[in-house]
Amino acid sequence: MPVFEAEEALKSVATSTQSLLFPQMKLEDLELLKSQDRVVVFCRGFCVFTYQRDDRFSRNYCIVQLRLAGGIKLKNLSELFELNYQYCSRILARFKSIGVDGLREETAKRYGNRGLIDDEVGKLILTEKKTGASYEAISEKIRFSFRKKIKAESLRAWVYRNGQSSGELVCVDQLEMEVGQVVYQGEELQGQWHRNVYAGSMILYALIQRTGFLRPFEECIVEEFGKKNASSGVRRVVLTLFFLHALRRKNIEQSKHLLGRDFCQIIGGSFLRSQSLRYAIDEIVQAEGFDQAIEGYYRDLITLTEKGDRIYYTDGHFSTYYGKYNVPMGWDARRQMGHKGRNTVYLHNSAGENVYLFESAANTSLSNDIEKLVTDMEKLGMVLKRKTLIFDRGGYSKKCFSFLKIKKMYFATYLKCRKKEREIPIDKFESHNYKSKSGEEFPFLIFEKERRWIRNVLVRVIVFIGTGGRQVPILTSNPFLNPATIIFYLQRRWREENSFKFMIEHFAIDLLTTYKTESAPDKIITRANPERKTINQAIAKKKSELVKLREELAVRAASSKTETMKEFFEQENKLSFSIKMVQVEIDMLMAQREKIASQVQVNLQDAHVIMAQKRRLFINAIKAMNYNVEKWLQIKFENYHTKTDEVLSLIRSLWQQPGRIREDVRLVEVELEPPDGKAMRESVHLFLEELSQNRGLRMADGRLLRIKMMR
Repeated sequence: MPVFEAEEALKSVATSTQSLLFPQMKLEDLELLKSQDRVVVFCRGFCVFTYQRDDRFSRNYCIVQLRLAGGIKLKNLSELFELNYQYCSRILARFKSIGVDGLREETAKRYGNRGLIDDEVGKLILTEKKTGASYEAISEKIRFSFRKKIKAESLRAWVYRNGQSSGELVCVDQLEMEVGQVVYQGEELQGQWHRNVYAGSMILYALIQRTGFLRPFEECIVEEFGKKNASSGVRRVVLTLFFLHALRRKNIEQSKHLLGRDFCQIIGGSFLRSQSLRYAIDEIVQAEGFDQAIEGYYRDLITLTEKGDRIYYTDGHFSTYYGKYNVPMGWDARRQMGHKGRNTVYLHNSAGENVYLFESAANTSLSNDIEKLVTDMEKLGMVLKRKTLIFDRGGYSKKCFSFLKIKKMYFATYLKCRKKEREIPIDKFESHNYKSKSGEEFPFLIFEKERRWIRNVLVRVIVFIGTGGRQVPILTSNPFLNPATIIFYLQRRWREENSFKFMIEHFAIDLLTTYKTESAPDKIITRANPERKTINQAIAKKKSELVKLREELAVRAASSKTETMKEFFEQENKLSFSIKMVQVEIDMLMAQREKIASQVQVNLQDAHVIMAQKRRLFINAIKAMNYNVEKWLQIKFENYHTKTDEVLSLIRSLWQQPGRIREDVRLVEVELEPPDGKAMRESVHLFLEELSQNRGLRMADGRLLRIKMMR
């Protein structure tokens, strides 16, 4: 018998034997016990596997057999053995593909470069690192001095594993990246200074404390006492997502690129990543108090973003979907076409900060979304009276205008069908100025028409001269603001577009956050009749055929030698007859099309599904807070940094500014390395001095936090 067939036979025998011993095995039947050097797996009180703790081959074989023979799901096995789901799936696939050889892990290849580092090379690395040399420069020096090629990544890993004596942190083992949880041994670091590449991001705790955005989630979502401070606890998961986005890791999958020990110090303990983090997020959004938590989060956000000017902007952001599910169609403004996707409606204040957002499940028009938006804001406690809502022409609707009047709100938008409204002689325009809070003046040429009624709403039509000398009419129901103020705020609506562009680039708000689906809402929608679409295609095909026949007739007429057209048509009788027959067929199809309704009403729930809303809402809500925090810090740094165009890049680079951290049970001290530029150093120094005056600055776990710059 061939070797391969013998191996397959052995597998089937082993599988059938175990199935007889443990029929219908369940996760509850399994128990995992660990000692210092051994692991034992029990099933219904019987020992079924035992192996050395460092024997990964036996552990992988145990997992594969429990899956194939016992029928236990990989998700449950990954949790039982504390491994990543993708890791378990990979070893199962390799076992099915190449047999038991697929269960072996060749870790020697993974650490091959580090094996080249002997005592002499290690001494050189530590010496050069103390002088501030980069890992690339050290790699080149080793190549010339010892004739050894060692990658910069391997040098960095070796330093973090072996460089404690030089003040460097010990990084998590590369093998630990296979596991969904990065374990933090905080006792090893207490009372000593340790270098941290993310030390600058600790500044964000000043904003976390100010906003208190963790509070609603911790208060409303009930957890066991032991889980509150665990890596899967609500506080730790929210902090993981928040700092993940701040460090420009745009999705959960990129969490595997974080330096484990450094990131643990930032969030105050162990953290989850990859699939384990997704499972933890799902537990949070499915918790009983999640709806109350997200509602409390938005209530606080409304208070934090209140500017007192009563000006708000709203618009929808469409994210294209390319998957297999039949999700509702929406309008993709970037491609100028309809496409499957998800529409998220945002509310911003006059400074461009995020105030509120929700998912428009059916991708309805902006005018319908505005009604839901205003209703939600009223439920969240916002005072709507005399607030002005600004939106683009997508929200232009008489029904929407009447709804806003009922809510005692004003609106401002660009006038739709405005060609007849912009034929005003230039001599009728008057000069108006708007003076901003900073003292800057903005001149406008304005002509205001007589007020008119749209349904039951009295509106003003204001025409101003835009770029290129075009007359731009706008519509507003606010009777109090002067025309220059309305135009100024309407033009600043582009802050919303800038917000979307920034959040797409830096926080990836377009990404699909889950493959899970749920039922589409029970909503009657009007769509193009598919029968009419079919007959339109048939008419287009016949018209194309008619054009070709006429072209052929014209070519023959040009080359004909007959003296009269009558003689020509008698000669080309067959082709003329074909043209007439095609024309008759087109007329018959068009008559048939007239009997078919151009649109039909269908229930969205019958033929569509929507992507699961809560995980996307939760993640995007945290991204909205990330954006607001950076806006607030930008405003703060403008007081210290004279070059305003550099402020945003300074803030973004500050999160990954390296430094050192010393911590104990009560206090966390952070010292940042000075930035390169002199102006930036002075700005950061002044900001940290102001921050140090806040003696009550704390981390999320309650420990005092002090941040300053190295001397």
